Amino acid sequence: MTPVDLKTALGDRKLVIVTGASNGIGAACLEKLVTEGYSVLGLDRASSEAGKDSGHSPRATQSSTSVRFDRAPGKSAVFECDVRDYSRMSDIADDLKHAELTVNGIVNVAGVSPTGDVFETTDEEWERTFAVNVGGIRNTTRAFAPLMHRPASIVNVASGAGLRALPQLAAYVASKHAAVGLTKAMALDLAGRNVRVNCVCPGQVDTALARQVQEGRKGESRERAASLSDYMIPRIGLPREIAEPVSFLLSDSASYITGSTVSVDAGRTQH
Repeated sequence: MTPVDLKTALGDRKLVIVTGASNGIGAACLEKLVTEGYSVLGLDRASSEAGKDSGHSPRATQSSTSVRFDRAPGKSAVFECDVRDYSRMSDIADDLKHAELTVNGIVNVAGVSPTGDVFETTDEEWERTFAVNVGGIRNTTRAFAPLMHRPASIVNVASGAGLRALPQLAAYVASKHAAVGLTKAMALDLAGRNVRVNCVCPGQVDTALARQVQEGRKGESRERAASLSDYMIPRIGLPREIAEPVSFLLSDSASYITGSTVSVDAGRTQH
């Protein structure tokens, strides 16, 4: 896709970058933002599978502008990208720059969640969890914030586990606490650039990742999570219910909010 094609696909609207955009909360955020009038450039390590379905060759899916995302209306695209790969993100940012596109917002959703306590979690799982859940936020910000048209907004999707710990999720809990702290540090560091930074912390949400985590839990912790006994609203949330506050925090309606953490967890972390 040439710079002209890229500008045609994503231009003429405010542009938001969304990581983890092919499923779950990331996909819900993409769809919500498109309906709100944004153009959305999604990043997801699984988007090459979408490319196979849409007729792109294996070689084409290695290009930063190869995979068209067509599950949402309006202007959106998802490119294959692992958030651990800063070089890949920089290449995509260069493509946007050559297309004379600016970025108005970033939504960091991509995450992983291995099960296990501090003894059971392997070194590889620990390092990967922090590389994705914390390093991914850093990489996306470093790559795309220089293209931001200000005022701008960044929303990091952490977790209720970043506010109140859960059992048998040591690496995930630690990384999400780090993501909440990183949000506060970024809000301070980017305030002078007129960039707001906030954090959304979901509770249990009906996604493939959440189901995988629940299946990996053991005994009492699995039963307690399934019972939703800690939730004032006794049901599992929907991805679109997380996309709503994300959209608000990106918007001008939240122009006086930065450095904040919004719990979207049916009250689990409030008692």
